[in-house]
Amino acid sequence: MHEIITLQFGELANYVGSHFWNIQQAYPADDASQIPSQPVDHGVLFRSNGGGPGGQSWTPRVLIYDLKPNFGSLCQYTGAATTAAKPELTPTGGQQHVLQGLARSYDAGGQRVAVHTQDPVTPSDYLRTLDSPLPAPTTTPQPSTSTAHGDLANDVRYWSDYGESYYHPGAFYPDFSTLSVNGALNDFADYQQGQELFRTQWKQGELNEDALRRCVEEADTLQGFQILANTLDGFGGYASAYLEYLQDEYAKEPILTFGIAEGTGQSYSDRQRLNQLLALRGLAGDSDHGVHLPLQMPDLASLRAFGWTAEPTRHSNFKYLGGAVLAAFVDTLTLPCRTGQTALHSLVRHLEGSQRCGILAGLQSFPSPVVEWPGADQSIRDVVERGTLQDVSVFQGPLSRTSATSQEILLSAVQINRRAAVHGTAGTSDTARFDLPVPLPLPGSFPAMFRAASSVNSKATATDELPTLDGLAVATARTSQAQWFGDSAHWLRQQTNTGATHHQDRDELLELREFLEDLDQRYTVYDNM
Repeated sequence: MHEIITLQFGELANYVGSHFWNIQQAYPADDASQIPSQPVDHGVLFRSNGGGPGGQSWTPRVLIYDLKPNFGSLCQYTGAATTAAKPELTPTGGQQHVLQGLARSYDAGGQRVAVHTQDPVTPSDYLRTLDSPLPAPTTTPQPSTSTAHGDLANDVRYWSDYGESYYHPGAFYPDFSTLSVNGALNDFADYQQGQELFRTQWKQGELNEDALRRCVEEADTLQGFQILANTLDGFGGYASAYLEYLQDEYAKEPILTFGIAEGTGQSYSDRQRLNQLLALRGLAGDSDHGVHLPLQMPDLASLRAFGWTAEPTRHSNFKYLGGAVLAAFVDTLTLPCRTGQTALHSLVRHLEGSQRCGILAGLQSFPSPVVEWPGADQSIRDVVERGTLQDVSVFQGPLSRTSATSQEILLSAVQINRRAAVHGTAGTSDTARFDLPVPLPLPGSFPAMFRAASSVNSKATATDELPTLDGLAVATARTSQAQWFGDSAHWLRQQTNTGATHHQDRDELLELREFLEDLDQRYTVYDNM
C-alpha cells in the first residue's frame, strides 16, 4: 500500500491540512464509473478503522499539533470514527480558559481561586449542515458531495470549521498551552521556545511517541513522511526538532516538508523574520532523504491578481483562502505518490537533485491559465519543453476537448526535471514524466471564488474541478526570490553587528548568516510562469 504519514504543526499548517484532507475526500472512491484509469489509492493517506457494529470507516494517517484555542469545536470530540453515531462531547473540552490549569494547581495547595472557563465552541453552520443527516460509514473515503455554505471566507473562525474528515482520536495533540514554556505566560511566538518545549517533552516522556509509533506500525510498507509546519512562531522550532527526531529514528525514510508563512503582504516583526530564517534552516534537516519547500499564503493583492470574479474582501479569512491554494499545491505535487507511479523517496531524490541543500522554492498558478481552447494540449507541452519551470512541473487536467467526438480528455502530465546548477552554470538534466488523468476535485468547503474559474475569454464558468500548474525551481538565473537569501543575510549581519540577537545565541546567528549567504550563491528561483 506504500503509506505516507502526515504531521501538521501550528495554525497555518492546519488551515492547509484541513483543505488537503477535504480534497482527498473529494476524489472518486469505489464507483467504477467515476474512477479514472489510474485511480488515487486512498490507503496511502488513510487508515482503516476495521469492522464493527457500524461497519468499516477510514481516518487520515495524520498527527495534528496546535494550541488548544485553535482547535475550535474539534476539541469537544472524542472516539474513533468507527460507528455511525456522532462522537460524544467531552465535558472537559479544549476550549476551557488556560487559567483553569493554574486553578487546579493552586487548589492542590489549599488556596482559594476563582476558576474561569469559556463556553464550548459551537460547530460552524457548515459542519452542522454536514452532520444533518450523518451518513453511515463507508468502505473508502467518499467524495465530498456538499455544496459550499455561502461564502465561508467571511464565516470561518477556526481551521476545524470546514473540515469534512473524521479523525482518529490519537491524531490530536492539543496540549500546547500558553503556559507550557518556561512556566511563563506567552504566545508561543519564538522559534527557540518550540525547540525548548520539544526537549522538555522528550526528557519527560511526553512526546506522544506512541501515536507516531502506532501510525508507523499500521503501515504495511511506509513510503515516508510529509510535514506541514508554521515558520513564523514557536511551531517552526518544534517542527525542526521533531524533524531531527524523525531523521534519527527513521533514518532511511524520505521526508517532504512544507514550511508555511503568511503572505508576502504581511509586515513581519523582527522576531517573526528571524523565526522564518531559523525555520528555513531547521526544516531543511541534515538528511540526504528530505527536502524543505518554503511556501507563503497569498495575500489580498495576489489573490485578486488571479482574476477570479468572486474576489475576496478585507473581511475574508485569508488563512482559509490561502490554505486552499497551498493545499491544492501539496495535493498536486504529491499525487504521483498516491497513484502508484512513483514513490516518495524517488520524488524527493528528483527534487533535491545534486544541490544537497535540502531547500527548494515552490510556485503555482491555480487555477492554471491553461484551459480549454484550440491547441491547449500543445501549449501546455510548450511550457514544459521550453523550461519555463525547472525541476518540477505538475499539470493536472482537464485541459481540452477533441473536436471530433466532443468528449472531454482528462490529460495531465507531471514532469520532474533536475538541473544541476553550480555557480550559475547549467549541468545535466534528468527527467521523469508521468501522465495523470486525474483532475483536481474541488470539495464543497473550498472558497467560492475557485468555482468561478477564469477562462481565456474572461467568461466565468462554474466547475467542480480545475486545471492546476505547480512548479519547483532550482534554476540558473538570478531573480528577486533568490536575492531574498542575500538580503536576509545582510539583515542578519546588521542585527549581529548592533548586538540585536533577539534572545538567540550569537554564534548560532552567525552560522545562520553563513547558511543564507551560501544559499544566495547556490540558488536562484523563477518568480513568473
